Amino acid sequence: MEQERRHVPTINEIRTEETAALARAATGLCDALGAERVYAATLSPEGVLRFKAAAPASAGSPGSLEPAAVEGIAEAISLAQVSDVPNARPPFSGDGRVVAIPWTYSDRVLGVGVVIMPEGVDLPGDRVLALLGQKVGSTLAALRDCDSLAHRIAQMRDSADLFHSAFESVSDAMKLIDLDGHILRWNKASECMYGWAAVDVLGKKIPHVPEALRLRTIRDIRAIAAGGTTVERESAALKADGSRIMAQITVVPFLDSEGDPAGVLSIAREVRIPGAETVDTDVCALLADAVAAPMGSLVGYAQLLLQTDIFEDPNRRKRTVRVIEEYTNTITTLMNDVALISGGREGLLELETIDASILVTDAVGRVEQQHAGAYRFMIDYDSASSPVRLDRRRMQRALASVLEAMLDGRPKGTEAIVSIVPFGTGVCVEFSLGSNGGSPGLAPSGYATLGVHIARVIVESHGGSLSVGDQNSGVSFRIVLPGEAG
Repeated sequence: MEQERRHVPTINEIRTEETAALARAATGLCDALGAERVYAATLSPEGVLRFKAAAPASAGSPGSLEPAAVEGIAEAISLAQVSDVPNARPPFSGDGRVVAIPWTYSDRVLGVGVVIMPEGVDLPGDRVLALLGQKVGSTLAALRDCDSLAHRIAQMRDSADLFHSAFESVSDAMKLIDLDGHILRWNKASECMYGWAAVDVLGKKIPHVPEALRLRTIRDIRAIAAGGTTVERESAALKADGSRIMAQITVVPFLDSEGDPAGVLSIAREVRIPGAETVDTDVCALLADAVAAPMGSLVGYAQLLLQTDIFEDPNRRKRTVRVIEEYTNTITTLMNDVALISGGREGLLELETIDASILVTDAVGRVEQQHAGAYRFMIDYDSASSPVRLDRRRMQRALASVLEAMLDGRPKGTEAIVSIVPFGTGVCVEFSLGSNGGSPGLAPSGYATLGVHIARVIVESHGGSLSVGDQNSGVSFRIVLPGEAG
């Protein structure tokens, strides 16, 4: 049977109970001592007395006052002991004795009671009165503790509301993940980025992480949570439709109420090429996408050769074989590209010093020949540009891949502009489209996207960088390469 949850009183409930407790104390003292009137007050942290109850009720309340305003009350508070109130002024005055009884708890004064006795009625000894004051003080102390707890709970609720509001309103995908990889929170931006609704992923193990990476990711989550240090990284992510994206992720450890590691807050933002559906993901996924189409066509045309009417017709057979050769060359080029970036990652670069203009001219010639004059190219070269030291064959492939990606899907006659300018001690190669570049926002094909991935790996293996930026007519690229000394 589930244990019943304990009710935590609100601040207003506690304040109401405090006033009721003081009223009971005032009435009890008035009846027990035969007093004319009793006023009961609490002492605020600022040292102000707030009279909240009186007995009989018709006596009214003096409100708030500084203890020093009444001699005797100030002494009772400062000495934490029962004190007479001489020369008391209304309403603290009577025909008999007037006494201030401090409400004490653990040597703290939490308030005071002022007892006005009628003429001829004696009070018990100060020790008895002090014990009565301690009893009231312990009640106030318990209520103060509850009050403090209620404040903390209210602050926690406010903080939780603020966190929830921020969690749901930010544009970045945010997830709370426990040490076993279970999703605890999944905001609306995560729903948009990954394609799963929160209700479908809560409690599940990191569905947005490719299955082959999940065990390693959970180990990383535990290490980051235990280490207490925020980590930033790029990682492949999985979408609900099975496609992959590359995300820039910030992973922040969080602790439970006992201060122990409880999991991580993951903040992700998709890294994307403007206009592209898929982006710079792992090379295996991109290669599979790029190879799928030519491989399917290759199989289809190979089957055509088995048909008698095509096999026995020399012209039709020749055309079919030519198409098969073209698709075979495409697949071979893809494999060669993968070999190129693999060599670059392993540091197997064959470096030589070369003028950037020669490099760009060779890459442009390669693309121009591939497309048989379908596009026009203009090279703008600043003669002040420094020579660069790099692997000529790999860098030519990188430059050609960027050109191919920029021209992918563009109409015939499109003009591509390649500018070479000094950049620090190195050079900057900028690729952009002329005014006849066609419709903006065209999405690169699988092969073009793979080409950008290949180019980025090659450029970065040389210590350079490749960036992609919007252009009114499509996409522009910038490659920065260090100089010969860099």
